[in-house]
Amino acid sequence: MNFYELVLVIKQDVLASDVNSVVAGLLDSIEPFGGRVVKREAWGLRKFAYYIGSDKRGHYVFLALHIGVDGIVNLKTKVKNCSDVLRHLLLKVDMISDSPSPILDQEKVEINKTAAF
Repeated sequence: MNFYELVLVIKQDVLASDVNSVVAGLLDSIEPFGGRVVKREAWGLRKFAYYIGSDKRGHYVFLALHIGVDGIVNLKTKVKNCSDVLRHLLLKVDMISDSPSPILDQEKVEINKTAAF
């Protein structure tokens, strides 16, 4: 079993309330292989630097996983075949941090800066 970080970019047409069901559908494939989600963060609807097809925004979701090789192969296949996922990035890492990701920390700093004015 190894640790992986997965970032999904889901189409802007998917409602924010339905993003969780899309992610849950993808993660159903890891449980039979003994995998589990260690950390999950919703980064929200973010604007792209350029268009991807006709989309100019996407819902970003970060997942930290503890799973074996067979589960990763199955998950990759499911992600590639999912029509709601625009892009994804899967990285093998040595360990998973308990602290929030830098994206969430950066948003908190920006909110605090605007609140000071």
